[in-house]
Amino acid sequence: MRRHSVKQIFAMGTFCITDTKDQSSLIAYLMVSIIWMFGRSTWQQVVNIGKTFNAKDLDWTIYRLGLVTNGGDGHTCWR
Repeated sequence: MRRHSVKQIFAMGTFCITDTKDQSSLIAYLMVSIIWMFGRSTWQQVVNIGKTFNAKDLDWTIYRLGLVTNGGDGHTCWR
């Protein structure tokens, strides 16, 4: 990313990626615990992706999604 002069990144993640500004949530804790117990390699990959974006010289945003279903298409707004 640095080699291609990427300055801003938007990535999709899960609740497994933590942030120092997070507040405690029983539901989030339970969701992460289930992923940790039954899909530990997946959990580790997601956590490592979060650590990759923890660089000081990149402007990054990770959208953490809790549950994604196969619902209908929604409205998209671009600025």
